[in-house]
Order: sequence, then C-alpha cells, then structure tokens
Amino acid sequence: FQAEDGIRDCLLSRGLGDVYKRQDLILVGGDLSYADGWPFRWDTFGRLSSRVFGRVPTLATGGNHEVGSGEQWVHFEARWPTPHASSGSTSPLYWSVDAGPAHVVALNSYDNFLEDGDRLQRAWLAKDLARVDRSRTPWVVVMMHAPFYNSNGAHHDEAELMRRAYEPLLYEHGVDVVLAGHVHAYERSDARGVYDYDVDPCGPVYVNLGDGGNRENTYTRWAAPHLAWSAFRESSFGVGHLELLNDTHAHYRWKRDACGKPGDGDGLNLNASSCATPGDAGGSAHEVADEFALVRDRAAACAKRRNPPAIRPPPAVVFPPDAGGAAAPSPRRASRHAARDEADSALTVELSLLAVVLGTVASFALGLLAGYCRKDVLRDGAKRGAVECAALITPPSALYQKPSLRPPSPEASALGDHDHMIAMT
Repeated sequence: FQAEDGIRDCLLSRGLGDVYKRQDLILVGGDLSYADGWPFRWDTFGRLSSRVFGRVPTLATGGNHEVGSGEQWVHFEARWPTPHASSGSTSPLYWSVDAGPAHVVALNSYDNFLEDGDRLQRAWLAKDLARVDRSRTPWVVVMMHAPFYNSNGAHHDEAELMRRAYEPLLYEHGVDVVLAGHVHAYERSDARGVYDYDVDPCGPVYVNLGDGGNRENTYTRWAAPHLAWSAFRESSFGVGHLELLNDTHAHYRWKRDACGKPGDGDGLNLNASSCATPGDAGGSAHEVADEFALVRDRAAACAKRRNPPAIRPPPAVVFPPDAGGAAAPSPRRASRHAARDEADSALTVELSLLAVVLGTVASFALGLLAGYCRKDVLRDGAKRGAVECAALITPPSALYQKPSLRPPSPEASALGDHDHMIAMT
C-alpha cells in the first residue's frame, strides 16, 4: 500500500520508511499506553499509534502496565482483541496465530507460577507447539513481556519461575526466536541459540526489546563482565526487524532511534545521529547497530530436544556500583505555568480521593440493598420470581464483551511464501 505523504515523509526522515514499505506484521511486547489506571491515556495512545497500527497488522501481549495500577487487564482485553479463541486458548492473555511462514505465540508473564497455578497456560502451550506444521510454518516465534535472559540490573531474574517451567518446552519444540520487553534497553543473545545460560545451537535466540520508548527513560546498569550468552546490549531506544527469507534463513537487524539522558532535561535525546547513553555498545541512529543472519538447518539432529537437560539455577551476576542505575525521571521543567500545573495536580489528587470515597459509599449502599432484597426473597419464597436484585449491578461481561473472532481464511492467513518482514518493539 502507499503511505500518506506526510506520514511517509516523516518516517523516511527518521529512517523508518520501511515500516510502510515492507512490514507484514508488527509485534508489541507489552506496556502499551502506560495508562496506569487513567483510561484517557489509552485514547491518546490509540490516536498516536493508529496511523501505523491501522495499516499494518499488529498483535500485542500484555505487560505489567496492563495489569498493575488498577488496570487488571480490563482495558487491554477490551481494546486489544487477540486470536485466542481460534487457537484454542482458554484466555485472551495467551494465544497463537499463523502469519505467513511463522507461527507466532504470545504468553502471559504474569500468570501464577507457584503451585501449578499456570497449568492451563502451560498445558495449552505444549499442545499448541506439538501441532505446529513446520511444512506450512517453518518458523516459530514466541513473545512475552518479562525476559528469561537479562543482564541488566533492572528486573533481573523476575521471570525465573516462568523460565524454569517453560524454557524446556520451547527447547523441546524447536522455537526459533523468543521476544520480550519490560527492561528499558536492548539486548540480544548469541545468534547460535541459547539454552539454560549456555550457547546451544538447538535453542532459540532471545531478543529483549523493551526499548520502544517510555516516560521512565532507559536502564543503564549492566552486569560486568559481559555474560557469555549475551551478544549485544545497549541502553537506547529502537526497533527490531526480522525478515524471514525462506524456510531456513532469516535476517535480523536492530536500529537505534533515540537515547536516554539520565537526569538531563526531559531525559530523552532524539538526536540519535550523535547521542549516547552509559553502557552503549555502539551504533548510530537510523543505521543498523546490531544484526545477524539466522540459519536453521531443519535436517540437523537435535536429539537432546526430546529430553531437555534439567534447568539449573541462574548464575551469580555482579552489577558494578559505578555502572549507573536506572535513569531517574526528569525533574519538572521550570515554567511560568508551574503554579497552575501544581494546582491542577493537587485538584486531580483531591478528585481521585473523592471518587474513591464516593465509590466506597456507593458499593456499601448497593451491598445493603442487595442484602435486603435477598432477605426479603428468602422470607417469602412466593415472591422470589418477582424480585430482581441482580439488575442493580451490570455484569462486567456485558460491559467488555468483544465480538467473536473467526478463524482466518487461508487467503487471509497466508501472507505469501517467502520474504516476510516483522517489526518488533
């Protein structure tokens, strides 16, 4: 398709023209709007991103900012439908879909991984991976929010419980690439593949793309020395591109788009042609800073996949104190409107507290009324059919019901035979 002139020129000026020219699919690894309980932020994020997401098929998985701060997946599930029904999933938070030559799987990093609490997701994943037809979709890409492998001091080992339960499954079924986010930096594992912190040609390549941009800045504290499984890492913002050339060969590249400026102004430097952040491994903006060729020999025997080695505890990691910490939020800029901004902020807090109080009182009143109705019904069974207490509260399912998703037709699901581009952030 042809992009609108203004949008195309803007993207071309930032080195992102191929977003319109070549992308077949966009994958977003969570933390979408940073609404954090403020619904209008979902609207502004939607308006900001719809020019791209409305033209390129886009799929997302949820992150901690979709479940925390009062979100509880409500807006994510209502605004971002997923193909979970067509993939046999029991939840919209994990799903799979065939996109051209790739079978794409999304997992929920915030399931309950204690005492078998994630058994539904894990059982579904095992079944889904077992039925992948490699003659139709030779590539398998899995994405989640919290990374299994991360040498940054931020969110380090947060997904360890999930890794112990799921990494053997990904290894056994020959997953090719695992995408994650969460950590506000970019990191990529050894291109030969990784399993249980060792370079393993039978394992997937792990790519951490928590560098899509956010108001919290980049994370700059890296483990030292550089860990063996980690091939490239940089505390900058950017986007990854995965091009599936044929059944066995793919090309991956990452472009830096902006840098963080810890404690300086807005904390963001968009002059990516010359910017740098602590711990950078090199590269200049809008030019490829990291790339590799991914070659999967389908005839190669990976016998140990049938019986993956037991997962070991993660190795000890040292984070030097002088490596710098996560960039602190930038201070409020001096403005002649500072007094008004402070007053607006105070008013917002007061209104929020008032809403909490009114909500609590209303809930208490509804509870008393419902209890009174129930008592009345129990006292006089003959009136049971005439009293409708349930109508006092609208069922949540009616508020957030989504239209049913139909399985895609062969023509719609097949993007073609070869040379497909996936943009990831």
